[in-house]
Amino acid sequence: MNKSKDDLARWILHLLDCRDENERLRVQRVVDLLEANNCYQQLARDARTTLKTRFDLVTHLERQREFSLKTFGPGTRAAGVVDHIRKELREIEADPTEVEEWIDVIILAFDGAWRAGYEPAQIVKAIVAKQAKNEKRRWPDWRTADPDKAIEHDRSADRPAEGESHG
Repeated sequence: MNKSKDDLARWILHLLDCRDENERLRVQRVVDLLEANNCYQQLARDARTTLKTRFDLVTHLERQREFSLKTFGPGTRAAGVVDHIRKELREIEADPTEVEEWIDVIILAFDGAWRAGYEPAQIVKAIVAKQAKNEKRRWPDWRTADPDKAIEHDRSADRPAEGESHG
């Protein structure tokens, strides 16, 4: 504590010893405010730390794009990206518990998306939109599905009703 805080603490302790109940209540309110202020200061420090360490996917995708361009060159490279995804999928089939192989697929998918012409912010927006779309779909009961097969959503809502245009 610095000198002014030491002086304040001594003054508060002295006043807490006083006999006047009203004065003691006023001092206690000051103490409560000081404690609350310290609490809020810590919360503010914690929030600043969280903001500094929060993962920003758009920033990450910009970094990834820079690395990928420098390392693998320009262009869509779609066939190469898809080939690499297939390789990673075989590695996942060999060991589905290896998180790094799952992450390789994610990184490759991001690489394919920006190489297809999408900006990092558009990719993030598409992720959010697709999750929302999936959440609105009707899905079969997972308990009745074959665990070795994909669980597909009910596609009857995707098809146009009879007589409607297919465009």
